[in-house]
Amino acid sequence: MYTQFDEKDPNYLDLQSGAPHRDLLPLDIIRTSTQLSLDQSLWPPSLNGLSLQDYALQYSPNDGSPEIRESIASTLSGSYSNQKDLVKERIMLHTGASQGLMTLLTWLQVPTSSQHKNKRPLPHLYLPTTTYFIALSMFQEAGIDMDKDVTIVDEQNDGINLVVLEEELKKRTNLESDAKYDGLLYLIPTHANPTSTILSDEKRRQLVALAQQYRLLVVTDDVYELLTFPPHASAVPPRLAWYDMKYGSGKNVIGNNSFSKVLGPGLRVGYYEADPSILQELYSLGWIESGGCPSNFASRMLLPLFCEALTPHFPQVSSSRTALEHVVSQIQSSLEARCQYLIDAIEEYLFPLGFTLPYGKPCGGYFLFLGLPSSMEVATVLQALEDVKIYVSTSKNFCVQPSKLKQALGIDCLRISFTFYNQALLRPRLARLVEVLQP
Repeated sequence: MYTQFDEKDPNYLDLQSGAPHRDLLPLDIIRTSTQLSLDQSLWPPSLNGLSLQDYALQYSPNDGSPEIRESIASTLSGSYSNQKDLVKERIMLHTGASQGLMTLLTWLQVPTSSQHKNKRPLPHLYLPTTTYFIALSMFQEAGIDMDKDVTIVDEQNDGINLVVLEEELKKRTNLESDAKYDGLLYLIPTHANPTSTILSDEKRRQLVALAQQYRLLVVTDDVYELLTFPPHASAVPPRLAWYDMKYGSGKNVIGNNSFSKVLGPGLRVGYYEADPSILQELYSLGWIESGGCPSNFASRMLLPLFCEALTPHFPQVSSSRTALEHVVSQIQSSLEARCQYLIDAIEEYLFPLGFTLPYGKPCGGYFLFLGLPSSMEVATVLQALEDVKIYVSTSKNFCVQPSKLKQALGIDCLRISFTFYNQALLRPRLARLVEVLQP
């Protein structure tokens, strides 16, 4: 087995995996970037005469190389409207959003002083009706009782229901407590997994106000922020951490981002965006203090992607400001085409049978959320698909309380990934999917 997603046989249709097909992995770009990173003549010497890249194999600053953090901030904020005002002081590198979330859960339990030996209890957890299913496992592994310590808040087409959230916060928040946070909300504000919803501008403003009022920490999973389809780029609001910085306390939102969905999950490079005082606490954790930035080497190999001066060294890049911008543009267009191909088939063959897209058509991200006709039992559909080697995820996989979603929508749903196959590979297999779903 070479990857988590090796195909079992030519007839296997994997519509579960939230992973890019190999034709979306920019291997040539990464190869060039690595070669440029290791070319000492391209990098200015530091005070001791060594090239900046000579430090790739050394213990690094705990929050990551300042040159890399500066390059990430300037490139993203200069190229994408929803990344505006990103600055290096609010960035800390890590190895991706999964490790980032577990580190945050560890940090929240660190005793407040040497006099307090026991771990602090985690704040009460708030989740939307559906969310990333492995995050649910992580919360359990961190010690959260998913039956007692979690409140589920329903979703709308423009994101989590803030009226319900505030009602729940009022019930549980102790405003006289000296706790740093009384609650923890995990949220995917942009192109949510699995629904592909986007939290609206108005709700982002309201949420940071609620977070400050009720001492709520919002951890945003921002891995799809750069994957908006080109026609919709200007319609996506800035990331939630920006709203917190501009309109809130600046200390109630931690953005947890990754380049896995853009440059490849095997690279394991991501970053937090948060107030510098929060980052200082995070990079002072023992396991980070011991080894320095855990993605030091990999992040340094990516540095040329963010450097406009090095763009001419990438033969694959012709019209983009940076190599990263080129890669993102290619992926956005490819994902849009794949998504539209699936939607066209669904509208032609499945809509007449009562299938729906209950949260609307995606305008970015990785997934379609397909509603089944009310007459269909999801278990029966799932078994029929697996019998012909078609694998999808059901809405139950993403819920702590599946009955709440069924109650809200009145139907069961399937999450379909449109990233793992290009149109040429999907075309001969899609007929099998349609055939099984037809009664």
